[in-house]
Amino acid sequence: MANTQDSVELTVKKTIQPPLKALRVHGPEAGEFLNRLVISELDPAPALPFTGICNPKGRLLYTFWLLPLAKNDYLLFTDPQLDEALKNFLLMRVFRSQVHVEPADTWLLRLETKADGKPEAVAEPKPDSSQKDNQSAAISQAEEAQRMKDYWLWLLKHHLPWIQPASQGLFIPQQLDLQRHGVVSVDKGCYPGQEIIARLHFLGKNKKHLYHCQLEASSLDEKLTKPVEISVIGKDVPFCDESEIATFASPIITADSGQAHFQLVAKNPPQCLLFQGRKVTVNCYRRQPRPTGNAN
Repeated sequence: MANTQDSVELTVKKTIQPPLKALRVHGPEAGEFLNRLVISELDPAPALPFTGICNPKGRLLYTFWLLPLAKNDYLLFTDPQLDEALKNFLLMRVFRSQVHVEPADTWLLRLETKADGKPEAVAEPKPDSSQKDNQSAAISQAEEAQRMKDYWLWLLKHHLPWIQPASQGLFIPQQLDLQRHGVVSVDKGCYPGQEIIARLHFLGKNKKHLYHCQLEASSLDEKLTKPVEISVIGKDVPFCDESEIATFASPIITADSGQAHFQLVAKNPPQCLLFQGRKVTVNCYRRQPRPTGNAN
């Protein structure tokens, strides 16, 4: 069995501002509209304002941070590669509802690790950037890459998944252990994939889980020792004994400590993986169950 932890022994910045894209969903029926789509409750909202939208087969298409500005007024912070697709997905389902969906470029997300080790998300207005010159804009591109690396490390520390284009439609919420964060509702009513998600919950038939794995970066092939090797997301990797195949749910990220970190979805925690024909020993962890004892 894998060790279980609330967070991984991984040094990350206490406060980060990930380069996510913001959408605003508002209008008299915005709350009801979103509640019919997302996997979590909106009222009462979970302690962690993290949620997602699935396809009818219960597989996640989007993950995002969902923060209320006021009643029926929400900000959604999602991956910069998926914000346009998410906006169109929502607009196609508005129909005659009194709901507006629009970019919210004047907002940013601040994520913190609190003193008790728990994650916290806060929406803040962006500072005025109208005075930036071209040189500053060029620097900001490098900064954006660093901020995305910091975001992945922060997610890895807190055992949180993140959907990007390469992982869309691959994983059910329980396979990413989102129920252990308290952000999966199985009885609030219908939403895309709810029947499958509820069946897995009540019958206990989910066999795959999210594992945080780490190893010495020096043991990897040179192609995989970049600070952020994103091309592995969604790809399969076999166990050394070929008893099972796992799937990458995150990039491989080389931390300053020289350790490489990544997330895998598998039935069992691997101890050895075949990376491009090379056997590599790994240590893997799974998030602890919630104190309420919800489904594993």
